[in-house]
Amino acid sequence: LTEMANNFVQVKVEEGILRGREEQSDGLKSVSMYSFLGIPFAKPPIGELRFKEPQPLDPWEGVRDALEEGPACIQAMFGPVSGEEDCLYMNVFTPQHPNKITSLKPVIFDIHGGGFLGGSGRKEMLSPDYFIDHDLVFVAFNYRVGALGFLSLQNDEVSGNAGLKDVIQALRWTKRNIKKFGGDPENITVLGLSAGGAAVDFLLLSQLSKGLFKRAICQSGSSLNPWACNRKPRELAEKLAESLGYVGNTADDKSILDFLRKCSPLDIVEKQTDIISLEERFLVNAFNFAPCIEKEGQGQKFITRSPLDILNSGDFIKVPVIIGAATNEGSCMLMMKGDVEIINNKWEVAIPPNLNVPKHKREEVAREIMQFYFGCKPVTLENMDALIDLSADVAFNNGIHQSTYFQADKSPHPVYSYRTSKQREDVSTMEEFMQKIYPGVKLKGASHGAEGGFMYKMKLPNFPPFEDHTPQEKKFVNIVMTLVASFAKTGNPNSDGFPGWEPTSSTNPQYLDLGDSMELIPGHLNEDRLEFWNAMYKKYGYSF
Repeated sequence: LTEMANNFVQVKVEEGILRGREEQSDGLKSVSMYSFLGIPFAKPPIGELRFKEPQPLDPWEGVRDALEEGPACIQAMFGPVSGEEDCLYMNVFTPQHPNKITSLKPVIFDIHGGGFLGGSGRKEMLSPDYFIDHDLVFVAFNYRVGALGFLSLQNDEVSGNAGLKDVIQALRWTKRNIKKFGGDPENITVLGLSAGGAAVDFLLLSQLSKGLFKRAICQSGSSLNPWACNRKPRELAEKLAESLGYVGNTADDKSILDFLRKCSPLDIVEKQTDIISLEERFLVNAFNFAPCIEKEGQGQKFITRSPLDILNSGDFIKVPVIIGAATNEGSCMLMMKGDVEIINNKWEVAIPPNLNVPKHKREEVAREIMQFYFGCKPVTLENMDALIDLSADVAFNNGIHQSTYFQADKSPHPVYSYRTSKQREDVSTMEEFMQKIYPGVKLKGASHGAEGGFMYKMKLPNFPPFEDHTPQEKKFVNIVMTLVASFAKTGNPNSDGFPGWEPTSSTNPQYLDLGDSMELIPGHLNEDRLEFWNAMYKKYGYSF
């Protein structure tokens, strides 16, 4: 197809012709990139399709403009409700003219974070520029979040995980069509941060993703994190229906579903977090509508066994993996004024929701946790560091550690472990935010999502805009992106400029300090804390 005037460029995908445009990237280099925005990859999930797995798109006639981004999925993550229910759109960016392809480039398929309650694949969250700098094709997209993406009636009609099935649908679309943009369908790396990292981990556990990608990068998220798994999906669905005014029989599947399909998406999004108490939200922010284990039966099921069972049995998808977290993951979980009072009034809230402690043992286990972190003293500003550590371990570190070593020990492919210790200089916003709640608190290390600050040019809604990187930070952006690009190209993050990152294993544990030192460090970060939780989970087991 010929190029149109005004920098327009056309591509013919299986569903029809798309019109994108040539523009200049805004990375460390300014290079030509070709962007195709707001591409639909499934039918709008509205009306009868609400809560259902995504349905294949009908082809369109003529040329479809791909010049503007689609709306984010409806959410109330960063303030008031925004986005729309009709939201299954993706953006594709490529460094070479789609009609003058000389060689197929590795593809980064990026899954956004946001606690399975919010976020989007829009450029303000997942910008392509640094990836284009490194000659990669970049795909970002939306998946349904909150109740609209993760409500489950535990039956075949609404089995759950619609949001993760959206991810699979977007991945299938990419596998089918990315060659037309100069991307290599046989060389796709799935990447995600936070809930996106947990989603990548879930992809490794689902048979639906077999053959769809070649490598994986999990940042600060695991399927074993307590916030990443809804342990009572049916109960939560009934609670939501009742809070929206349902008065029928909660055991009547058809009646409850008809009712929920008639509710406005706005009402559903506003009510979905109200049905969780402050105690339940403590430490893990109880992102309540999250992936769940589906019941065996008809239709497409994402996962029907617990993540632990799949990891233990080795039945997961085995590919090269990079997995890691920041050195201070916990600060992002302490965003509520009442956290200190809650834990001081009731020590039991310190027990992770996925630790299977019997009722008669809960008091004893809570005391053990409080002794280990606080010496059984009340939590105050003086020992706030320990609360941040507890939050980090419960919400992130333990699950990420377990995922890392199950994969390292049961896969023939390398698993590269890292800890991010460097943070952008202008990300004092987190500390300022924390100081409004806890005056005088100082944050050490890099907080949750720190590596994202070196991979994307983020403009988060309701947050002050980030400043440009300092010259020192630009060097670090280049280091991080060189590791990512090398891994996407070859499955090994090491390249000429950086030869020192060795894979990890139980017998030889080691991690890369992703910070000023860039050293490979033997052992585990915070080994004593990991051992404490290993012993706890060995004793009581996980609950899913």
